[in-house]
Amino acid sequence: MKCAAGNIGNLSVNCIGTNPKETGYRCAFCKGVVERYARTRKDIGARRQSVANMMELKKSHEVQRGWSERAQIIVQDLFIEMLNRRSCRPPQVALVMCGSIQRKEACPYSDVDCFALVGKSEYVDVVKLAAADVQNQLEVVGTYWESEGCRIYDGFHFCHGGLSPEKMCATPEGMIDFIDREAEANGHLLDALGGTFFYGKRSLFDEFAERARIYRHEGGTKSSRQKALDGLKKYLDPENKDKPFRAKENADFTIIKDRLYRPAQQVIKFVAQYFGISDVETRNQVQKLKTMGKLSTQVFNFLEDYLNEVAKLRITNHMKWGREYEIIYFAKPAKPSAEEAGLIQKGKFPLTTGAELRQVKKLMADSEAIRALGNEFHRQMSQTGFFASKKNPFMTTNPQGFSS
Repeated sequence: MKCAAGNIGNLSVNCIGTNPKETGYRCAFCKGVVERYARTRKDIGARRQSVANMMELKKSHEVQRGWSERAQIIVQDLFIEMLNRRSCRPPQVALVMCGSIQRKEACPYSDVDCFALVGKSEYVDVVKLAAADVQNQLEVVGTYWESEGCRIYDGFHFCHGGLSPEKMCATPEGMIDFIDREAEANGHLLDALGGTFFYGKRSLFDEFAERARIYRHEGGTKSSRQKALDGLKKYLDPENKDKPFRAKENADFTIIKDRLYRPAQQVIKFVAQYFGISDVETRNQVQKLKTMGKLSTQVFNFLEDYLNEVAKLRITNHMKWGREYEIIYFAKPAKPSAEEAGLIQKGKFPLTTGAELRQVKKLMADSEAIRALGNEFHRQMSQTGFFASKKNPFMTTNPQGFSS
């Protein structure tokens, strides 16, 4: 008889599993998991506090880098421990990081985008069990709130959108097959092709990276520049269609991640790719574009300041509300939703006023300028013909006032 947590080494029918709110007999495995909750909570709390202590001493991107590195260590240590609990002879595995932690742009409640590679298919089940144990640790010790009948956690857990070792665990060859099979329905999985190795057997990642390179090459005959322009257009098209609705909604609220952070991150990424830059960190991309002479001094300073201010706003919001809450309001809604009403009642409604409000309004205007620069870059670089004169809009001396 398995225990409630699925540990095959326990023969007792009485084990209640790993829910810390239940009392009763636990096998040695489940007892160890429950005892680990306290250490996990303490570890995450201490590392988040260190981020709070850095806020007045360092630039926001340095704080984000510090948290990203801490978050990676938390996940790595938990994964090693849980894998050792699940197997007396842990299999060869490689963990690969994606998303904001990979870019060193994560905030204290950002989720974790990563996946696992194994040497043999027979190792998949035990690695997925260990990943589920890690997810359980992060969610049990995390804060959460009820929303329309479901429980939503604070954000620091494996990605619920698919980029998680609970769902993505395979041999290097099997992982490419999985991405090819599932990416049409979930484009988010394509981010795995550019993931960064962070723990385990390096040769597994190297094999995957080579297979990913071949897979991309076989995807078509388009040049890297054309692929960058296509990616930029794919991102900006819905942004352009959304502009009238965005302008209307921005009178009442904005969404930091989607409307302030993401436009700059995506536009800069594709412009960098167009000029052959493979670095995944947005600030490194900006610095390399400047070094290559593809940004004016004014645009460089504009983007550096913008990225720093948005990062500061995101971190402050995360720490203030204790969750990955990216919406900030300029006034309390006349007809609040159930979640909004609950936050107002608890005194946790994310209302911004005064100097912060003025700063957010400025960032909103700047984000539109960045979208406009991206649109003009795509228009200019897409020109064809012998007499085409391609002008790089990122060489402008007035980025704040740019409009396409």
